[in-house]
Amino acid sequence: MNKMFFYAPLFLFLGTACAASPENIPEDPTTQAQCTYAPYPKASRQVGMDILNTLPNSNYDANLQKLLALGGTYQHFSINWSAIEGSGNGAQSGKLEDSHNYLSMMNAVAESSHTKITLIIRPIDTTGKTVPSDLMNADFNSPEMIARFKNALDFTLTKIKPDNLVDVMIGNEVDTYNPNGDENFWIEYANFLSAIKTYSNQKYPSLKIGFVTTLNGATQSSTKTADGWPAREVIQTLAKFVNVVGVTYYPLSPDFSVKPMSSVKTDIKNLVESLPTTTPIHFTEVGFPSSPSNKSNDATQAQFFCEFMHVWDMNTQRIPYVSFLRLNDIPQNQADDMSRSYGLGGSKAFVEYLRTLGLSTENGDLKPAYYMLSEELKKRKF
Repeated sequence: MNKMFFYAPLFLFLGTACAASPENIPEDPTTQAQCTYAPYPKASRQVGMDILNTLPNSNYDANLQKLLALGGTYQHFSINWSAIEGSGNGAQSGKLEDSHNYLSMMNAVAESSHTKITLIIRPIDTTGKTVPSDLMNADFNSPEMIARFKNALDFTLTKIKPDNLVDVMIGNEVDTYNPNGDENFWIEYANFLSAIKTYSNQKYPSLKIGFVTTLNGATQSSTKTADGWPAREVIQTLAKFVNVVGVTYYPLSPDFSVKPMSSVKTDIKNLVESLPTTTPIHFTEVGFPSSPSNKSNDATQAQFFCEFMHVWDMNTQRIPYVSFLRLNDIPQNQADDMSRSYGLGGSKAFVEYLRTLGLSTENGDLKPAYYMLSEELKKRKF
């Protein structure tokens, strides 16, 4: 669901972020909901977060310190393929560039703060095809499409070292993409993923290649892709061609109201049963709104993180990485703009869902969800 790959103000603070150490964030038991589950050991699990949106009184450096204080070891970064490469000519790549040095600066932060990045490169997304303009009508399994993406990946990995990456996800929430009449799209995309994974695994053997799906698309037998294919079967097929599957998870009903807490256990149980047992699952986005428009509130949001951590405890082997979205609520105008990109600008519930996913308010006040997550991570020695 995350559509933002950078926020211009954040990079004004990257120079100071690298040298800082985690700040002490005081606990606030008066606003913390109760969580009585006995925690499991951390084991090899890792926590990440989308920390890119800054606030008037909280810069990127402060966001990074909160991530480190939570025990987080990586952050989420998304970018369109078309933002890396301009229009080309067939198999000849267009101009490859690190616009504003965003990739290089993310790499610098990773190295100096000893963190990593989960990198989502989007050739497709919920909102459409995001490839260089001359490839808009090319099939994904065409030689030029595959060759061009290999070049774009190679270029990206000159800016962000492979050792600083958790994984590279190719395509975001692919189950929601509309192929617009291309009857062979899913076969083509499977071939595309397979070619890129094979290439990457040979050239960058430590790097994991995957794609991102919604949890509903991966688990619900009744869910269809935009072109009418059974989404779960599509995702199960695509999963055979990658090293890892990324998943976004927001437990919402069709009207964007939050689902009962009991659904968390069921949802994740269905997920691990739906995907190949040999394929690790990386949650690239896990979030829960706090708005009354979604039939939620601060306490309910906090309780979700209690339930999620408990269910994660029971699936440590299958789910080694979880990235939460997001640290801060976003401003009203930004939520409005995002909702319009999905064609849902008229839905107050959808706008409020986007706006209130943060662990802190737009003013920077920590919500009960922050304290809940902080405490639960601390119990497990993250």
